[in-house]
Amino acid sequence: MQSSFSSALSDTELDIAIIGGGIVGASCAYYLSRRGVSCTIIDGEEIGSKASGLAYGGLNSVSGHEIPGLMWELSQYSSDLHASLASTIREDSNIDCKYRTRDTLNVAFSAKELRELRTRVRWIESDTTLESTVLRPSEIFEIEPRVSGLIVGGTLLRGTMEVDSHSLTVAMAQASGCDHIRTNVVTMQLAGNRGILHLDNETELVVRKVVCANGTWISPILKSAGIRLDIPPLKGEILRLETKGPPLLQSIGWKGNYCTTKTDGLTWAGTTESQSLYDESTTIQGELSILSNLKAVLPNLVVDKIARQTACLRPTTADGLPVIGQMEGSPNLFVATGGGRKGILYGPGMGKIIADILTGNKPEVDITPFNTSRLGSTN
Repeated sequence: MQSSFSSALSDTELDIAIIGGGIVGASCAYYLSRRGVSCTIIDGEEIGSKASGLAYGGLNSVSGHEIPGLMWELSQYSSDLHASLASTIREDSNIDCKYRTRDTLNVAFSAKELRELRTRVRWIESDTTLESTVLRPSEIFEIEPRVSGLIVGGTLLRGTMEVDSHSLTVAMAQASGCDHIRTNVVTMQLAGNRGILHLDNETELVVRKVVCANGTWISPILKSAGIRLDIPPLKGEILRLETKGPPLLQSIGWKGNYCTTKTDGLTWAGTTESQSLYDESTTIQGELSILSNLKAVLPNLVVDKIARQTACLRPTTADGLPVIGQMEGSPNLFVATGGGRKGILYGPGMGKIIADILTGNKPEVDITPFNTSRLGSTN
């Protein structure tokens, strides 16, 4: 992957330009390369330096918004792609993405929470190949004795995966062999069957096909082309902690929160959720909230110090579903964004769907629920 910019490009017509060097853009480039198609990623930052590079990297395909429901097919499809990447991406890129299987221990603090977990176990056991079991508090304490004595029960989900999200994003871009123009797209014009990208170094690029995969930053670029597509940012913060005692051998989840010991030896804990207008700064409120939630579930986990606190902006939509496909009324414009908190799981699936469309192949997933017309409009 070349990370450069040449003034000669101002006189060059690109075939496919992918705006955004996160997991979706890198995945699209990777799967295009598997079909022998070259492309160029345009991003003012290093590949995987935003939300995709800071994410926790959990790949639990049986939890989340509309699972079971409208997201189930994409979730399973993406999970299968990750399983394949786990055995191929290191050879393709010479980068270890640290894929590993990790059991998930979900704990409940109320009878209502436990009923919800039991309902999910019944669905998992009947409709998936994963194994999930309802546990009594005593069984949970045998697995992880530092869990709070206030829990009323929980579940153990076996066979879920996790990955180092930054390494994966970089690996897929590198394996694609694509060029990386390290500058930002400021505005875009759509002229007939071409796109004209105005870059922040006052250069213009003419592109035959444009893929917008730049997360929540997609909205202002599309607006400059007369297209409204609201992708509001959902800010999330994560703490990476140095802790004393043995590592957590499972990923522990509760009330939308999680923690586990990652391959870097640190305990990652998160996450917060707040509406934010492109503010990527960390906050003391986020730190205190995460530590308080962690103390509630693991009161005997000794935190030595905070090694790093991160914040990122996740792309979301009004209905919680991603936007994937050709932009209605714009034959040379394609969008893929809105993965929210599950962006790393869905990223390869979303990228491959766009790669399939660009190469004239039918996507292997029904993308009707994710069509652009439900949220987008042309001014």
